[in-house]
Amino acid sequence: MLSKRDRRTLSRLIEADGASFKELVTLARLDPARAFRGADLRGIDFGSIDLAGYDFSDADLTGASLAQASTAGATFASAIVEDVRWPTHPPRKSDQAGYLSALQEEALKNMIQDLDARSRALALMPTGTGRSGVLETIIAYTLDRGMRGVLLVNTAAERDQFIQRLRTRLGAGVVAAARDADRHQDVRLIVQNTTFRDFRMGAFPGPLGREYPPHLDLLRGGCLFTTSIEKVEQFMQSGLDEYEPKLVATVDNLPVGADRPERHRLLSRARRYFKRPSFMVEAEQAVELGLLAPVRIVAPPTLIYKYGDAMRSVRRGSDDIYRALGSLAKDLGMLFDRLKEQNLFVLCRDSAHADLLAHRLIEGSALAEPVRITRLGARWDVHGDAPKSAGIVIAPASNQAMIAAREHPRVAVLAPLNPSRAQDLAYRPARLADEDAVIFDLVDAFSGFPGRDLHHPVFN
Repeated sequence: MLSKRDRRTLSRLIEADGASFKELVTLARLDPARAFRGADLRGIDFGSIDLAGYDFSDADLTGASLAQASTAGATFASAIVEDVRWPTHPPRKSDQAGYLSALQEEALKNMIQDLDARSRALALMPTGTGRSGVLETIIAYTLDRGMRGVLLVNTAAERDQFIQRLRTRLGAGVVAAARDADRHQDVRLIVQNTTFRDFRMGAFPGPLGREYPPHLDLLRGGCLFTTSIEKVEQFMQSGLDEYEPKLVATVDNLPVGADRPERHRLLSRARRYFKRPSFMVEAEQAVELGLLAPVRIVAPPTLIYKYGDAMRSVRRGSDDIYRALGSLAKDLGMLFDRLKEQNLFVLCRDSAHADLLAHRLIEGSALAEPVRITRLGARWDVHGDAPKSAGIVIAPASNQAMIAAREHPRVAVLAPLNPSRAQDLAYRPARLADEDAVIFDLVDAFSGFPGRDLHHPVFN
């Protein structure tokens, strides 16, 4: 039986025939974060409502209209979105407030100016400063102007993340992976994790023999978007200059240190294909702006001398690596025993190294007391409890492990890292900052980084 309150609510809803979706939600006193999970919302016109905070997980939105709504901040996980009319405009200024920082807005403004003036736009931004958000917004800007394009990324995980976010922003039928392009008639953006092979004539079969991937036709008069200057270089050297796309890239940070050869190579490529960056911010500048925070790096010279060359060796399974990992297990045990907080995340060079180190820790006498050893496999929840579980957690230095390491307060690095990966660990987003966080550099992976501590008490 309905309560008096429920009857009053029902009466107001009956009287509100023709009211907007927003008005009905207010009248029914529904919680947007819970009320619409798994709901049947077929054919609903959401009007110009701001859907920030709404959760439509597993809901049926078939035929619904979100064309005038603001979908920023809404959740559509596993929702049925067939024939949904999505917003096709870039976010309004009022929508951008709260998720585009002042730094991102400056980058976006400069990139749009260069794109319109020179058909080239490049932003060099450190990880953690909102580089992906800038790229997503400029993609929305160009597609709203009737253009098409291809977005090239480095990994399948990055591809899937961009597709999910861009579909929420632009519409499910507008964005597709390369493998699904032929199933979407209105597709205007292809997202692809690609290799050089995909740009060569003969990579794909066609009615007239081997030919270029058909979705590259989106580049004729369109845009090539990417998160990597290497992808731009591969594309430009593949003989596809006849497409003449506009080039738009938001690229990883410049390596710290003015004399690093990797830094000079990146700047040389930027000048070759973009003449000059539209926007550039150094990691040190991002720290001053409060966007990034440096992590304390401890580099004991004696351990670097003992293990640096062995861990950088290209010979897998060699005796020197086996001996080094056995000895290193003892030093890791000493390090773990002396830590006040009993958990340590260990990055190894590859799976073989991780397996061997875990075996030596479990079977040997490296630890003063029994300790839980967790060896992370190929698939695990990046933001779950496993990477921060008590004891010693061991993982190869995969992209997934690097993400987890950036959120862990104590990381031991046993793998040589390129400057970009090392910098991602050395400078964390301010929201993930921990003043007690420390990186134990045992193989000189952070050589040349400022502020390395060579005399940490845990090693004395």
